[in-house]
Amino acid sequence: GENAEKGENAEKGENAEKGQNAEKGQNAEKGLQNLEEVAQLIQLAILMHKATKAAHPEGFTIFPPSRKSSQSSSKIKKEKKKRGIFKPPEPHGPPPKPQSAPPPMKEAEEEDLDIQLLGKSLMASEATFKRIVALTPAHLHIEDWRKIYDLQDGADLNKFYRVVRGVPDSLLLVQDAHRNVFGVFANSKYYVDESYGGNGLTFIFKVEPQEDDMKTDGKKALSEKRRVTKYEWSGRNELFILCKKNTLAFGGGGSGGYALRLDRHFDEGTSEKCETFTSPPLSYDRDFKIYKVEVWAPAPLSDLMD
Repeated sequence: GENAEKGENAEKGENAEKGQNAEKGQNAEKGLQNLEEVAQLIQLAILMHKATKAAHPEGFTIFPPSRKSSQSSSKIKKEKKKRGIFKPPEPHGPPPKPQSAPPPMKEAEEEDLDIQLLGKSLMASEATFKRIVALTPAHLHIEDWRKIYDLQDGADLNKFYRVVRGVPDSLLLVQDAHRNVFGVFANSKYYVDESYGGNGLTFIFKVEPQEDDMKTDGKKALSEKRRVTKYEWSGRNELFILCKKNTLAFGGGGSGGYALRLDRHFDEGTSEKCETFTSPPLSYDRDFKIYKVEVWAPAPLSDLMD
């Protein structure tokens, strides 16, 4: 009888200990979830602040002013009052004038983009890259951008497809042997298929070259702000992006050809006058040697929290 009672007590103790351990594990898991939610809320607040700041005059902020700044402002008013400069508002002044309509939103410029580049481009300066980003849809102007691929990751189209899989927005930059820089903005995911994909927000762009780019091996462009030309969808066809196992191409149709085509190993490319984007040849020659390739995309939340 005593042994049975001891066994029951031991079993109850083990069950109680297991219950406590399980409860601790659940509490720890809930704590991690709460931390992740707090981190997401902080990042959301930062993005909202960037978006609001971009649409309002300089100095506007959604964050409340500090107590220190409020105190300094009142001190200034008191000092002006002592000197006879401060004039309090009259209690019964003239009726306020009707406010005019707010000025229309201006197009985004690179100076307006409050973004960070997570990584360094080997083709364009930060100022030039921001000019490229300014050509993308407005909702991407508050996103930080991260380099997700270059040829050091592997000069192979299959590797490229694995990296960009599931990425909805991306910038592809290509540099030819003459150090010309051009590329494509894709507003859709890359899918390997025998038919065209993409949409009408896809566009071609080219960075303005300089005569001595070849002599400086393209390094001069890394310290200069270059003009960027955008070639939008013409509406004449819907041949935006063609992802095959052995080639990647953009545009086509009509009497022209591809706006840009890259081979499987990123050795050679082709660029012709293109009906889809009404773009001219991007390189000096129809067939050109590829020197560098980069892919950039909006940085996910996990990268911004590191």
